[in-house]
Amino acid sequence: MKQFSDKEYILYQKILKTSQRGLFNIMKNLLIKYYGENNIVIHQDFILAYGNIPIALCAHLDTVFPKPPEEIFYDKEKGVIWSPQGAGHDDRAGVFMILKILQKGLRPHIIFTTDEEIGCVGASALAQFKNPFKDNLKYIIQLDRQGIDDCVFYWGNNRKFIKYIEGFGFKEQPGSFTDIVVLCPAWEVCGVNLSVGYRDEHSTSEVLFVSAWYDTLAKVTTMLKNPPKNNYKYTELKPIINYPYTLGSTTCVCDRCKKEVPEEDAYPVKRLNGTRKDFCIDCICNNVSWCEKCNEPFETLDTTQKICADCERSMNNAERNDS
Repeated sequence: MKQFSDKEYILYQKILKTSQRGLFNIMKNLLIKYYGENNIVIHQDFILAYGNIPIALCAHLDTVFPKPPEEIFYDKEKGVIWSPQGAGHDDRAGVFMILKILQKGLRPHIIFTTDEEIGCVGASALAQFKNPFKDNLKYIIQLDRQGIDDCVFYWGNNRKFIKYIEGFGFKEQPGSFTDIVVLCPAWEVCGVNLSVGYRDEHSTSEVLFVSAWYDTLAKVTTMLKNPPKNNYKYTELKPIINYPYTLGSTTCVCDRCKKEVPEEDAYPVKRLNGTRKDFCIDCICNNVSWCEKCNEPFETLDTTQKICADCERSMNNAERNDS
């Protein structure tokens, strides 16, 4: 079972413990170093790098958690990394994989986006521009999928492309939403989201399986070293029902707006009445804060409130006991 070296683990910890804006600046400077300043586009919502391999790698710089983890643990015997505050492997594992690919000397096109978790803000800003890579883009690989060997195409339905990707050892799975859902139809190019080894994303139980991460790294390296001759043009399977439904996925109902959503896009939120219910991604962005003590989302009428009612009661009880 392959594991991070001590130096790799230290570097990955730094990536996990950095804020989105801090990581934006780090990646900007690294891309300038690797690609040269003339081959970089810096926008407040995204960063692009023009490479010599006609495949683009995409990852988002934010995580679902309100702040980076304070503690990170690595069980080498089990090969997993986690944090009690929520590690943010979604999508820091994808960012780290891109960094390791660059360290190998490979120079694909690079796309780093911001605020994917609150509605693909960076990708939406980027999609307003015509394909910046023009004809020198065969397809996009997003490194932002849970699991071990999933490949997700969303509404993309180019069967030749799907068969091509599965030829590298991936298996097609359904998905809900991420950056390539916005970018691929806008640029008319195929894209795929590949597993990078994490599980239980959007929760403090999230873990990264390092051996699975390495497995995808090896596959992506092979893909980059052997780009296809032809570009893969985006074709779409029109859904019978509109997003946020996903064909073949398990769904649940948002407790606030009552929409049915894919299970992976539902967030358990502490409601004002004390119950814990699932919210869709739209509702979690309105009148919901993240508790600084338990790191869980809670419904509030005051979005400046930083402590949930449960934790506030616990703190008050502790103070009374001490007195």
